[in-house]
Amino acid sequence: MLIQGTQAQLKFVIEDFDGIADDKTLLSNGFFSYGSCSITICNEKETKNFNNGNYVSVVRTNKEKYGGFGKGVGRCIQLDVTTDHINFYIHSPAGRISYDLILQEDDDGNGSFTKEKDDTWRVHREMTFGEDESCKLETIPLLTLKDDNPGGDGIFNCSYREGKLLSIIIDLPQPGLTDQTLGFDFFSFSKGSFPISAESGPGCSLGLWSKEDDEASLLSIAYTFDKISNGKKKAAVIHFFQPFSLQAGDGREYYPSVKKMSDVIESGYIPMVTLENHFPGLSDSKQPNLYNILEGHFDDFFVKWAQHIKAVKSIVLIRLLHEFNGNWYPWSIAANDKNPELVAKAFRHIHAIFKAQEVENARFIWCPNSMSVPQESWNSILDAYPGDEYVDLVGTDIYNGAGKGSELWRSFLKEGMENYFLFTENFPNKPIVICETASRERTMTEPKISQGKGEWIKEMSRVLKTTMNKVVLLTWFNEKKKFLVRSSKASSKTFTDHVIDDPYFLSGPLDLWKKLQK
Repeated sequence: MLIQGTQAQLKFVIEDFDGIADDKTLLSNGFFSYGSCSITICNEKETKNFNNGNYVSVVRTNKEKYGGFGKGVGRCIQLDVTTDHINFYIHSPAGRISYDLILQEDDDGNGSFTKEKDDTWRVHREMTFGEDESCKLETIPLLTLKDDNPGGDGIFNCSYREGKLLSIIIDLPQPGLTDQTLGFDFFSFSKGSFPISAESGPGCSLGLWSKEDDEASLLSIAYTFDKISNGKKKAAVIHFFQPFSLQAGDGREYYPSVKKMSDVIESGYIPMVTLENHFPGLSDSKQPNLYNILEGHFDDFFVKWAQHIKAVKSIVLIRLLHEFNGNWYPWSIAANDKNPELVAKAFRHIHAIFKAQEVENARFIWCPNSMSVPQESWNSILDAYPGDEYVDLVGTDIYNGAGKGSELWRSFLKEGMENYFLFTENFPNKPIVICETASRERTMTEPKISQGKGEWIKEMSRVLKTTMNKVVLLTWFNEKKKFLVRSSKASSKTFTDHVIDDPYFLSGPLDLWKKLQK
């Protein structure tokens, strides 16, 4: 999708349809139709003037006096009725069309729409398409939507703390004598009217995590990057993980090796270590939680950690309590009484220990997951922020297909945009980094109509140069067959063409190192 203009910032992508492979997948993404409307997925190739990628085709027949389609959202999205717009593209043959846009919100907090207790917001729109235009952008101020339901509190309060956006609906009136076919794409919210400005940013450094760090020298990760880039570019960051110990119950504490980190630095890289506050092999019930950290049970461990980092003679990036807004780590909000302030307090506690040890070369990264799981008011990332004096960089992890079970396809923009907006809006002076990113390949059973891994990477490149152009570091998570850069010829070639060979993505650590100086 082309993004241009100067009046807005994209906040949140409801659906761009790029990952939806067929009509069955469309419905599993929360879409529905009613009355005499039916919905299918079409590709841009079928309509030359339509927006890039897939779109949803809606057929409205004369069988019923009502009809429409919608998407269940069920997300805690921070919307401001005074500034925000909802946006989407409409494709139509020449002529006049009319529709109602409806938003349903959750006032009573039960997670589903109840007419007696929740608000419905509606606006009527009419558009005219000429002979030479088949695709138009709608950018609708939320202020123009009126409360259309006597239930609810009569206040537009879709936010992290007050109410979920339950669904969006396009209600189509009864058509004329002939059936009507319309296309819709790129449902999104923006601060200000869409489209948005997208000038190129200052450049983005590159980093890598790869499986080699488990046993070998950290420099083996650098060698893997050299193979990926065919020697054309050098990584800026070598990323590695360290838990509390190597094996559960073996009594051996595990600290970052001063020698390994020094070797990385002397070879011209910046080390980034993710401290994982758990013991491999133990059950979840026996893992340490945030209360254990705050009560000081691991202070001696953190003191030694600080001493190891201090012994390294250059900058080390340290990621603490990462992906705390997920439900898969013992330090998560979900596993700690649903209290985000505990994350902030634990982060400050660890930071204070480093400060007491007079560690001056550490740069601390605060890194939520790109999506909060579950989507509840208590799982807001902003409520878990430790404070500017404790955080040097803000980061996020963006994955396509990392979940277990049904691996829904999510474009890089859709998955990463919300946190990017929150970072730029709330922490404008903090460098933004993507600490982990990767995409799966399409499965053999998925139709090939939609975006593949190569196209996902191509979009990632474009987005980082435009819509998310304040990101200063992109670190690929080179694990398992499906996440490897070279998982397919298409993936490898696209990464070469649109990352390695693109001068926007910088070689070596110099540019990033300058940004990390205090």
